Amino acid sequence: MTPGRIVVVDWRDALRGSGEPNTMRPAVVIGRPDLYGVGFG
Repeated sequence: MTPGRIVVVDWRDALRGSGEPNTMRPAVVIGRPDLYGVGFG
């Protein structure tokens, strides 16, 4: 995964009352690639 990449984020397990929509939506990756775990990409 590289900075600037557009990904789909699964917010369907958002905490109730957190204000986050309970849905999937796009997001932009920000940060250094070496900070992401093995499951990303």
